[in-house]
Amino acid sequence: YSNSFSKVKSLSSISREINLRASYAPDRALESFIELFKVRVNKIAVVGLAFKGSPETNDIRGSTSLEFVRRIEKKYQVRIYDFGMNKIEIKNLNLLVGKNDLEIPKDIDCVFILNNHIKNKYLKINNWLNTPKIKLIFDGWNQYTYLESFSKNLIYTTMGKIK
Repeated sequence: YSNSFSKVKSLSSISREINLRASYAPDRALESFIELFKVRVNKIAVVGLAFKGSPETNDIRGSTSLEFVRRIEKKYQVRIYDFGMNKIEIKNLNLLVGKNDLEIPKDIDCVFILNNHIKNKYLKINNWLNTPKIKLIFDGWNQYTYLESFSKNLIYTTMGKIK
């Protein structure tokens, strides 16, 4: 009995595997975007670095967002927007901080929304959306689903829609 039990994965180890696979979802979205649409990506905005946004925290332990940023920061310029962390906490991680006015600059190529903070919904994206270049929003928390039908040079994707 104990031998067969040791061969069965524990629920916690299965959960950890699922979380690790999910942490690569933004990577796959970014790679697919570049490959499929032949776009040049230089600047990326990551919204939500802390492990979770609701309830609000500045805790980055186990943050899949931070793992994602660490994987891409050598290749791309990454700006961080996190409403649970202050600028100093983000700078102490040697990361670039986005502006406080919540406006996504026009020169950003991709926006990755990676936690569920309520203020993520209030990003000022209209000027960014209305630029002529092709752009990507990866919305890991379905906070901008109304953009699915926004066809003007925007690719909107979320966890369940990664190809």
